[in-house]
Amino acid sequence: MYKNYKLGEGKSTVVPVDGKLRVITLYPDETEKLEVWKQNLTVPELLLRKWRTHKQINLVQQSPSWEIEVGNCAPHMQKTKMATTLEGRTAPDRYHRCGELIVESTTTANPTCAYLWSPFLLVFQVRNCPWPFETYRITMTSTSLEMGKARNNKRQGLGEEVILRTTNRKYFKHFRFPALVRLNERMDPKLLKVKHDAVDKTLTITYPKPSAVLEREREEIKEILRLASNPS
Repeated sequence: MYKNYKLGEGKSTVVPVDGKLRVITLYPDETEKLEVWKQNLTVPELLLRKWRTHKQINLVQQSPSWEIEVGNCAPHMQKTKMATTLEGRTAPDRYHRCGELIVESTTTANPTCAYLWSPFLLVFQVRNCPWPFETYRITMTSTSLEMGKARNNKRQGLGEEVILRTTNRKYFKHFRFPALVRLNERMDPKLLKVKHDAVDKTLTITYPKPSAVLEREREEIKEILRLASNPS
């Protein structure tokens, strides 16, 4: 989902369903994108965006697995005796592991995270965060991603990671904003905003969309509305 496909590079099909637009796009490299847009009076709202490639087959299910970019699809939590953290240490068996997420299993509800869509902001939200606001620490680090159409034709793209951790060492998460990675947009740490809702136990991290991201989204929405009004 980090690859920067050109507008019109894939073949899209738009199907209206219950006031929403279901958009399926197939690309020449066998990558598939599924989006669900809510039809509002002004700007459509993106409810879900997920990706999968048919080159990577799940041997258990015999079908490609989806990678969620936008939407409230909480990951499944699995308990392990020993969970290895991203820093190379191991966490004791009172912890649960979910991909990059390490959380304490004694909590009544484990934290779940998701990218949410907003017209002007990139939003990353973590629910079930019961700790006080001063517990959370946000840092950034630059990493390198390899992207390209073929193994022998790769180009380097910058992927800056946002690192979220707690001072009580009960939560650690790192993530990127895919929209920024696709367009090789650099992040300004000063523009990151963090808000904690103690009542809902929700931590929200936002970053303003650069002009390049806004322009790309305007083009994509325009094309989706065109296809919806002129179904083939």
